[in-house]
Amino acid sequence: AVPPKKFGNHQHQAGHPAISSMGEKVWLVWRETVAKSNAIFGMHSEDGGRNWSEASKLADTADKADYPQLLNKAGQVYL
Repeated sequence: AVPPKKFGNHQHQAGHPAISSMGEKVWLVWRETVAKSNAIFGMHSEDGGRNWSEASKLADTADKADYPQLLNKAGQVYL
């Protein structure tokens, strides 16, 4: 079994994660509030969640932002 995965910076209110998988590939995204802006961060795994990439900022805005969602279509994952 794979242990639970911690994500994000709790000091930036990391929350509302979304997860998607195709075979052994897994994607995880979430929203954080950083310096009065909303940012979406993400990380991925190529081995079913046993090992993960470093988290990276995928998008940010000074405006309001909804929670991230991941969609699978035709073998691609979209944020």
